[in-house]
Amino acid sequence: MDSSAVAKGSTVRSWPSPAPLRLVAWAIVVTAVVVLLGGATTAAAQSTEIAIESSVDGVDADSAPGPILEPGDTVTWNYLITVNGPATLYDLIVSDSSGLTPSCDIDGDGSLDGSSIHPGPLSAGQSFHCMASGTVQAAGTGTFSSVARVEAFDFDGAGGFIDTDRSHYTPVARFAAAPGIDIQSLVNGIDADASPGPYIAEGAPLTWTYVVTNTGNVPLTDIAITNGVGAAVECAAQPTGLAGPLPPGASITCTSTVPAAPSAAGPQSETGAVTADAVDPTTGSTLTRLEDQDPLTYTPVELPQALAFTGPSDWAIPVGVTLATVGVALWSVAGALGRRRSPAAGGPIT
Repeated sequence: MDSSAVAKGSTVRSWPSPAPLRLVAWAIVVTAVVVLLGGATTAAAQSTEIAIESSVDGVDADSAPGPILEPGDTVTWNYLITVNGPATLYDLIVSDSSGLTPSCDIDGDGSLDGSSIHPGPLSAGQSFHCMASGTVQAAGTGTFSSVARVEAFDFDGAGGFIDTDRSHYTPVARFAAAPGIDIQSLVNGIDADASPGPYIAEGAPLTWTYVVTNTGNVPLTDIAITNGVGAAVECAAQPTGLAGPLPPGASITCTSTVPAAPSAAGPQSETGAVTADAVDPTTGSTLTRLEDQDPLTYTPVELPQALAFTGPSDWAIPVGVTLATVGVALWSVAGALGRRRSPAAGGPIT
């Protein structure tokens, strides 16, 4: 019997085929080669012979968030390419991952020549400038990042002279300032924009009240209140005073006290006026100078008339006259009744 034969009923041990193992080993070797080549390529991507430095609107923004820019505005990248040597380089190609094509100053006269390729030769210590412009992205899209790249070749056409530099900016809509101011002028507490206004006894103390309100969305400073007669303005017990800042929605109340004009002068009309600086809440810089004004009126009268003319409306005159007439009539009736009574008899009126 052949020794290689297998006895009937015996168990045969089966080993796996070597083909799958060979495939796995081959895949591992290929992966190792790719990794090694990739590492070599990455190392070569950053060359010490050349350097590129990029900036965004004049800011060296290597890390986020970079400058804060207004959506829709123009954003400008500047690139400075410098040859460090020792090799002399040719055909220096400048690009940007943003998709923009830089324009470079090729001849060194300070103006851009419309090309992103400098033919060279450039030796150690020499540099040139490039620029590209685009539009700032919409707000809410997050920080924008791009990579500037330069690649150059030596005299024999060999490449590998590469450098990159990342830059960032963040689009944010600026604060929309809406400055506003309002002044309300009162005469003895009465809002009297139109003549005749309240009737005031001539020479009596007259109080003008000015209520200034910040109706905008930015603070106000350097508030100045004036009137037509140059009367002093007092703003006692105000939290910020006229210097401010007066916050949005807040008000400040000031007064002036003057004697009422002579009655012969007739109805009086003055104007309460206010000016103030609206300031940027972030920087504190002045945005604009605001102004507003509001008229105030009154009518000076002689003292007896002033007793009857108690309000700013025309009804005071007829009501006063009517009351005086009724009073006189009642006085006359009472006198007549007294004369008809006989004091001596003490009896009834005849």
